[in-house]
Amino acid sequence: QINFARLADNLAAIAFRFPFRIPPDYSLIIRSLTILEGIALSSDPDFNIVDEAYPYVARRLLFDRSETLQDALTEILLDANGRLKWNRLLALVNVISSSPPGASAASPEVPSGGGG
Repeated sequence: QINFARLADNLAAIAFRFPFRIPPDYSLIIRSLTILEGIALSSDPDFNIVDEAYPYVARRLLFDRSETLQDALTEILLDANGRLKWNRLLALVNVISSSPPGASAASPEVPSGGGG
């Protein structure tokens, strides 16, 4: 299970140890997720931010036509020889089919080039 506070601590340790800089935008996103996760965990100790975000991410990967997300989808679904990883495709389809479209910020009709 991903814990964003632990992730932020680990990234800070890596950045301190090696000549590695985390872009400011990424730092702010991680910090925001850490705060939001902490708020959610204070009211629900079993909250898992990845489980909550996964349907949104799956919809974006499958339906957004931006080049960046299409490249990410290709990398996720195809192995080094270009063969389809059926288990990953089925996992994405199962997630979006088991959650109602209104349950996340994205619907299957994500506009072309909708960011990402």
